[in-house]
Parts: sequence; structure tokens; C-alpha cells
Amino acid sequence: ALLRSHFAVFAMVLAGTVGCGMGRAIGRALGHRSLATRVGEMGTRASTEPWLREDSTSSIVNPMEQGGGGADGGRACPLSYRTGPERLAECIDVEMDGMHTVFVVGGLYGNVAALAAVLRRAKAEDAHVVFNGDFNFFDTNPAEWALVNDTIRRGQVGGKNGRIHATAGNVEIEVSDESSDGSCGCAYPMYVGDSTVDRASLIVDELRQTARAADPDITAWLRHLPKYMSVRVGGVRLGIVHGDVDALAGWDFAVEQMEPLDHSLRDSLGIPANKHVTTKDAVRRSFALSQCDVIACSHTCLPFAQRFDTSEVKRTATLPRSDPTGLMIGEDDGGSNVLINNGAAGMPNFAGVPSAGVITRVSISPDTPVDSLYGTTCRGVRIDALSLNYGSNWVNDSFLVNHPPGSPAHTSYISRITSGPDFFTTRQAARSGVALMS
Repeated sequence: ALLRSHFAVFAMVLAGTVGCGMGRAIGRALGHRSLATRVGEMGTRASTEPWLREDSTSSIVNPMEQGGGGADGGRACPLSYRTGPERLAECIDVEMDGMHTVFVVGGLYGNVAALAAVLRRAKAEDAHVVFNGDFNFFDTNPAEWALVNDTIRRGQVGGKNGRIHATAGNVEIEVSDESSDGSCGCAYPMYVGDSTVDRASLIVDELRQTARAADPDITAWLRHLPKYMSVRVGGVRLGIVHGDVDALAGWDFAVEQMEPLDHSLRDSLGIPANKHVTTKDAVRRSFALSQCDVIACSHTCLPFAQRFDTSEVKRTATLPRSDPTGLMIGEDDGGSNVLINNGAAGMPNFAGVPSAGVITRVSISPDTPVDSLYGTTCRGVRIDALSLNYGSNWVNDSFLVNHPPGSPAHTSYISRITSGPDFFTTRQAARSGVALMS
């Protein structure tokens, strides 16, 4: 009866007939599924970057990035977070039945209304969904924790072929790892203030307590999630990461660090002029070494899409790949590749646009979806950032119930959740080679 209640409630949320209040009793879901196809499992590797060191807590620490106070834990991450583009090149593409469209959903942050909106949107196209990390965060209520994780691990979209897949973000790793030092694992750069970093760790610690008191099968499932994935959509090899190709919690794919630099955005964030820059050549190298045409990421909380001309970069990866046409990946379309970061699915992303997240859509259909914010193409495959309208009920029914004024989450996020970031617009997100739809 409890199990039937669990999914009956969520079915009503999917249909948009009820709010997402936290007082509803939810039963425990069925056992978790596992992908039949191998995906990228990340192992520890020695770094060649001089600022990385392994300390007594097995953390990656950048001495140039650390702030004062107690924020160091949120600016460092375990060595096991390190990946490298070569690992993405080597991983076997996940096979998805009836593959024509895939949604990449990062930063759901435990927003059950956004989860329901994602599944409604995916079911409409019978599409696959990949949650690429941090699908937990605000879901500190046990009922929401169970609903979010049981829904994703069951793997059902509701159409004929569409399935749910998942990769880990730093939140999933930190709440399921019994050896965690209690931090959020976000690896925040220095321009994020210490108080914000500390509060993020407090939120994750609260979520950790929820996880430890809940179904242990969920934490076991989270503990074994892959940390990156690759899939084929038409003639495109799509690499899916959480942060960047070098680290699960990396910030190299943050819009504020991308060339050409958005000086207005960087000024709003207080970034020094000569620091925190990801050059075009660095991104081109990421594509060349990872052997991907398109890379979809999240983690950094602000969305963008950008095309990169890689035709002038010599391919240096040790494991070259060919697609069915015999062309080297990334060698047509003028050598252009696409990097897309969906920002956050479970929070507003743009000034004055509340109650709407952003998700990434990659499809063989040439048509521009009606809910596209901005998009482009790569080798005949359509890549778009979609607006995800999850409604206004979640703020009152869930967020404010679980995170009242004075709580760490409320202090850090209430302004963004109710109004969006006041310094960022869709025009800034649609970067070089990407068309703004509205």
C-alpha cells in the first residue's frame, strides 16, 4: 500500500494536479536498476599539475585558491574526483534503445517539481534522460530524498523506449561516502565567498544525515554511480560530465571563465582580470583528447552553450575513433564542437525568470523545439538549452518548509530561487556560434 501511495502521489505531480508538499507519506520503491553497458568509472591518477598535492586527507588542494575561515573543505576535493579527457575517450558508449533524443539534466538539487517536469518533457518525445549529478541537495526531507532517488534509480521515463540514466555529482559522492570529511566537495574557486562555501557544506551535511537514516540501498546505489558517460546521438559522440573533463568538481567549464571573457559577468562575480580563465585552446584540447563532438556538463550553476573551432588543433589522443561515416569525430562542420552547460535544472538561471530551470536537449531531429532558449547544430544533430518550467508551488510547499529563514540553504539561495540571478541573462548564455531564440 505504501509503495502504491509513493508512485500514485508522484503520478499526480507528473500530471500537474497537485503541489509538492512535504507532508505526504511515501513508501519505499523497488530495487535499483543497473546499466547493462559499461560506462566510465573514474580511478585515481597522479596529477601532472604543480598545484595539486595529496595531503593526509587525500584531497586535491589548490593553495592559490584557498580562502580563510573554515571554507577549505569546500574548496578541495578527493583525489578520486580526478578524471582526465583520455578516460572519456576510452569509455564505452552507453547503448540506449531507440536513441534519437537525450536530455542531460544537471543540478536538479532535489527539486521534486523540476523532476516531474523533466519526466513529462522526456515522455513527450520518448527520450532518454541522463541526470549528470547533483540531483540531490535541497531534498533533506526523508520523503523527498526517497522520491528523488527512487524515481531516478528505477529508470522509467514512461514512454516506449525512454530510460533514465545517472552519473554522480559531488553531492551524491559526499553523502554516500562514509569516509567523507564532511565538506560539500564543490571545489569552489576563490571568487566564491567563504560563507557561501561553508553553508554549502552545512547543507550537504544535513543531507548526509538524511541519507544515513534512510534506505541503505539508495546510498549503495549512489556510491556506485559512474562519474562520466558517453553516448551516440546520430553522428555525434556526446560526452557527459559533471564538472569538466579533468575533474568531477572542476570549474574549467564555467561560463565566467570562458574565452572570450564576459567582463560584465566577471565584474559581478568579483573575478580578478588575470585569473580564472579557460582559453579556447584549452577547450579545444579537451575535445581532441576526449574524442567527443559535444560535451554536456553542469556543476557551476550558470548555463551557456558555445561552439569551438577545433580544425586547427592537431589531434593527440592515443585512441582515435571513427563514426559510421568513416570521418574522425569533430573533423567536419568546419572542425566545430559544442560545449553546453545547463547550469541548474532545479533553480532559476536568469534574471527575472523564476520557477524555471534549464536542461540540455541533444536530438537527431533538425527542428528547433518550441521551448528552446538558445541552440545550435553539430554534424546534423540539434543541441538546445530548454526552459524547464516547474511552477511556483515548490518554493512554498517544499523549499521554505525544509529550509526556513535563517537556515544555510535559505540564506544562500532564497534570492536566486525566487528571482533568479540578477546579473545573468540568456543573451550572455548564448555564446559564440549559438543562436538566441528569444
